[in-house]
Amino acid sequence: MDYIIVDADIDAIASIKSIINKAIFNYNFAYEIKTFTEYCQGLQEEIDDSSKIKLFILAIDLRSDIDGIQIAQQIRTKDLDNYIIFVTSHVAMFETVHRSIHNVYDFIEKFNNMSARLTRDLQVLTKYNQDNKLFKYKSRNTDIKILLKSINYIYRDTYGRHVIIVTDKNNFIVPITLCAVKEKLDDRFIQVHRSCIVNRSNTAVIDWSKGYFTLNNGQTIDRVSKKYRPDSSKTSK
Repeated sequence: MDYIIVDADIDAIASIKSIINKAIFNYNFAYEIKTFTEYCQGLQEEIDDSSKIKLFILAIDLRSDIDGIQIAQQIRTKDLDNYIIFVTSHVAMFETVHRSIHNVYDFIEKFNNMSARLTRDLQVLTKYNQDNKLFKYKSRNTDIKILLKSINYIYRDTYGRHVIIVTDKNNFIVPITLCAVKEKLDDRFIQVHRSCIVNRSNTAVIDWSKGYFTLNNGQTIDRVSKKYRPDSSKTSK
């Protein structure tokens, strides 16, 4: 998730950036913080870009022709997935904001416990997105969405033209390479064989010397190679 701050007050931007960095310090994922003091082409490009989930943190008064409410309305014409939080000193605009814009996550007053409230929101949203990240694949005949946390392991079929994504309930056949799948995963996944990637969160043991891994559900798979053992790995996960 990326964080987009829009505020005409440079000091407020600096304060919010600091709060973001502190709030998500313990989460292991790459993120960007982008800042704008007013509506511009760069901000519109962020609104148009649907490749990532974003949290927009908006002031209302931007000292320009386009205010934060109008920017939020523009965001909602593009999607309903990105999050919007208003951080503002214009307390009287609370009802207007919620009547004008669908699905505003929070309305925070700048001078009323702003740091604590924003920190709480950031931690809740970040954890939610970590826990509910999806593997997505779409083609003319296929549209697959799988929660990353539900994936146990992924392996390449005999001919290398497909991969099989294994969960506790289903196996999904996806017509792409293992390398292409790997690019869609996060740090909880580790490659243990030239033809296999496992979800460490769902794995009880990876035995590099004996060449197998055991899932939390008790299933053991003989598809581990010492060649892929990270330097810091131990016999168990």
